[in-house]
Amino acid sequence: MISLELATLIAPHVASLSLIVTSAGGYFWNDIAPWNGVVSLARMTFIEKPEDNIPILLPMLYPQEFLDAPAIEYDQPSLTNYEVLKPMVLRRLTLARPQLLMGALSQMYGCVGHYVSKERLATIAKSIPKVKILIGDDDNLFVVWKGTGHGIFGCRSKEANVFLTRVMLEGRKKSMAVE
Repeated sequence: MISLELATLIAPHVASLSLIVTSAGGYFWNDIAPWNGVVSLARMTFIEKPEDNIPILLPMLYPQEFLDAPAIEYDQPSLTNYEVLKPMVLRRLTLARPQLLMGALSQMYGCVGHYVSKERLATIAKSIPKVKILIGDDDNLFVVWKGTGHGIFGCRSKEANVFLTRVMLEGRKKSMAVE
């Protein structure tokens, strides 16, 4: 959301724009999170121990098939992705200050209430040499990676880094051609 707003303001200074796990927004009923996500976020808001959030958070961000699969992406095929992600996410939850209820509600409202008109999207697309939107197949938009949920960088960190690098290089090349 912030990238879209910033891109609108400074588009001539941007060589490439990668929007990951996003949408243009719109009417809240078109952009509301799946019921499972809403319930999971609400439950997590009231759980005190970070380790108790893991069984709620991971299935919310990643498809179950990915969580049950061998952790090839993490070079640990003897473990499942769930087993590899659990300590990583627990560490982040332990180090970060817990989000307060008002923060959680504000974040959800920001996601549901954010809107970029088709006209603004067209302006961004015309003004920035390279724009790509990447989502998991559960998000249903644009460049779609099958078997990937909201946690794209957890599911496919290597591919996502290659994707972003390619978009940046192509954007730089196009912007240099224009100058």
